[in-house]
Amino acid sequence: MKKLLFVALCAALWLIPATASFAQGAFSDVPIDHWAYDAIQKLVDDGVLVGYPDGTFKGQRAMTRYEAAMMVYRALEKMPTGAGVAGPKGEPGAAGPAGPAGPAGPGISDEQKALLDRLQKEFLPELKAIRADLDDLTRRVEELESQPKAEAKLKVSGSVQYRTLWYGSKIKIRSGETTGYPYDPMTGVGVFASAYPPYILDSIPVTDSMKDAWKAGDSSSLRTTLALAAQVGKNAEVNVVFLADPRTSEMIAIADDVSPNSAWLNGNLDMVRIDEASVKFPLNVIVPWDWTVGKQRIAWGQGLVLDNNLLALKGVRGKAKFGNVAFEVFGANLDREALGGQSESPPHPPGTVTNGQDTWAAARLALPIGSWNLGVNYLHDGFRSEKAASVDLTGKLFSRNVSLELAEMRTNAVSMDISDIEDITGASSNDSTALVVNADILKSRDVNLSASYGRLGALYAFAVPRAGYSEWTTTGFGAFNLPLSAMHPYAEVSPHDINWVDRPLFLDPTNIAKGWQVALTLPRLLGEGTPLTFTLADGKAISGDYLNWLCLGGVMSELPQPAKDKDADQVWTVSVTKALAENVNFRLLYGQRQVDNVIMPAGMSGQDIKVLRGELTVTF
Repeated sequence: MKKLLFVALCAALWLIPATASFAQGAFSDVPIDHWAYDAIQKLVDDGVLVGYPDGTFKGQRAMTRYEAAMMVYRALEKMPTGAGVAGPKGEPGAAGPAGPAGPAGPGISDEQKALLDRLQKEFLPELKAIRADLDDLTRRVEELESQPKAEAKLKVSGSVQYRTLWYGSKIKIRSGETTGYPYDPMTGVGVFASAYPPYILDSIPVTDSMKDAWKAGDSSSLRTTLALAAQVGKNAEVNVVFLADPRTSEMIAIADDVSPNSAWLNGNLDMVRIDEASVKFPLNVIVPWDWTVGKQRIAWGQGLVLDNNLLALKGVRGKAKFGNVAFEVFGANLDREALGGQSESPPHPPGTVTNGQDTWAAARLALPIGSWNLGVNYLHDGFRSEKAASVDLTGKLFSRNVSLELAEMRTNAVSMDISDIEDITGASSNDSTALVVNADILKSRDVNLSASYGRLGALYAFAVPRAGYSEWTTTGFGAFNLPLSAMHPYAEVSPHDINWVDRPLFLDPTNIAKGWQVALTLPRLLGEGTPLTFTLADGKAISGDYLNWLCLGGVMSELPQPAKDKDADQVWTVSVTKALAENVNFRLLYGQRQVDNVIMPAGMSGQDIKVLRGELTVTF
């Protein structure tokens, strides 16, 4: 009871200068007509009393020392300690006695200070404990606030892209009046024939022609992606991407026509599939590694030796750092049905469904050299039996971004050593190499100009045999190396895209195998947020006569060597993009391509191919 009386004195001391009246009490068990109501309410208003979580005061129970100490602590925090305020000045006039004293200020009297000192001494241990608890709590809160905020365990993102277009030698908006190239790829003539020997002796296989065979003059397509990323525990992350699009591959559709893949033949049936599914996690093996296991996409440098942008591979990828040197390894498998039912040796004819998988293995070293980054890539086992290597470099030259990659094919897709082919046929070393150079020429708020140069050798793109036409005819789809495989971004596998609009032109083995491309963007000519872009590409194509000469044995055939190159089909496009809403963009594109290298049946017009396309893209 003495302790209760002691605290009551503190409360009375606090209330000496105060008067109050309240319409409603703070505690349900303290009625408004209680003799201590005003005192309790004042202590609540000043933050000295807080009561119990159930909204009661519990005035009939004895207070513990800890509760009393908390009350004293709050009083010390809230009690004013300033000096008194001077009273009003008296009436001006002759000197006389001092005027009346002003009202008491917010300070405390000597008696109040003495009582406060006694309270502090009485509850000194408890006050120290409260202070220590608060300091510890403050430290923990500061530590939590300083840590990076935890991200959501599940992230959902994706896009919906709708395209509608008119495509052909003539463009008329009214349905049925647009003329394309209506080839039937299953008849063995026209486009289908252009992709297989012996027709390759007459002309380069042109994937645009295949596209025309599967695309109506006026058409539309939809590509939808849904990506899920989830944290698993502290360090592991799972990524799954669903894709629905009108997938078409000339390899899949023609060679595997007895499987469900044949439903994609005309590109009209949207297929939903798990496009990617992988888990990423750290693991220490001598040094810390980041591992990614599952179906995934990967690209090194400019993608000359490894880039499976169009068809993810099921595999294992590891990244590690040794000082400034980064090391990366990749091993994977791909179902052979996706490559046209190909086995390793001997190749099966088109239409044969085979079991098994195509194995991939590659490694990369990357290190900084001053302000540049150098990469060394080695493909030990690529598309079927490929072996290749490359060096890539990225950095700035005169404050402009520059990137390049130089690659060499050493073993082609049908396990033939390139050096043997060079020795027998007399092909030059440039025939087995590829080069890409990209550079920003001008970059400002009003004008962006970039340029690219590329060169792709005949032996890099096509698996020419060691000697003689007979070996060529047995290779079937093996006549293609990586740039024409079903997974490489330079190949064309989806009717959602048009290769001369949606992929790098200067490395198209069927057209601009050696050439250049420029892109000019005017970000503000049509208004802020409405960029206008022009592209132009031209160069040289690989000569079909030169390929024919290599297949027949080159210098061993004792035939005169024809020219390696011929004029490519010039391509240009103009497009404008407009943001319709947040994350909603509309793009209108017009493009035109010459048709000198496009195979056309007798009587077909030689007018340029044209495309007018509208594209609506929503990202989330």
